[in-house]
Amino acid sequence: MLLDFDRDELTEKCNSLFEAIITTAKRARDLNEQEADLLEEYKGNKDVSKAMEEMLNNKIEPNYKE
Repeated sequence: MLLDFDRDELTEKCNSLFEAIITTAKRARDLNEQEADLLEEYKGNKDVSKAMEEMLNNKIEPNYKE
């Protein structure tokens, strides 16, 4: 089951909702490929939910290319 997240919380962490979605999707792909968990415990069980929880807990952030 996917968890429900507040859009405003996600956009506070990034410049836009699109950027938050791309960042969490990339992290979810890493988690799917057996990347190490960044939190001790997750509320959700899907990789996308885990990635969003990590972002909301300041464990991941967008990778800006300059």
